[in-house]
Amino acid sequence: MERYRVNHRVATASHPQTNGHVEVSNREIERILEKAYENNKLYKEKVKRWHDRRLVHKSFVPGQQVLLFNSCLRFFPEKLKSRWSGPFIVKTVFSHGAVEIFDKHPDQAFKINGQRLKHYYIDTANCEAVTAHYAISGLL
Repeated sequence: MERYRVNHRVATASHPQTNGHVEVSNREIERILEKAYENNKLYKEKVKRWHDRRLVHKSFVPGQQVLLFNSCLRFFPEKLKSRWSGPFIVKTVFSHGAVEIFDKHPDQAFKINGQRLKHYYIDTANCEAVTAHYAISGLL
């Protein structure tokens, strides 16, 4: 090799200083990763805005009857079975969107995300009677 004036240098991962190609390729990989990270960040922000726009803001009051969405994963779901259970009665509404509900006994109340609830519409006379019963009992 000396006859042809060729200098042979071995470039390995442990000795990248022998050849500049390793640094060039590392910079290129870093640019690609930074671009992918930025694209992913923009995509997540876009999906969050889309989801937030489609949230339905519901307001609940203590004593109101609601249905609870049952989101349990079933391997063999029954086609005609309703995924809404209840009715439950609202005990407390919190400012951050959580709602405390109970079925029959107010001391067995539990907190749930307000997005999993929907209003339960029945005849108004029955609804007022149920609300009055719990209000008189001092359970609400």
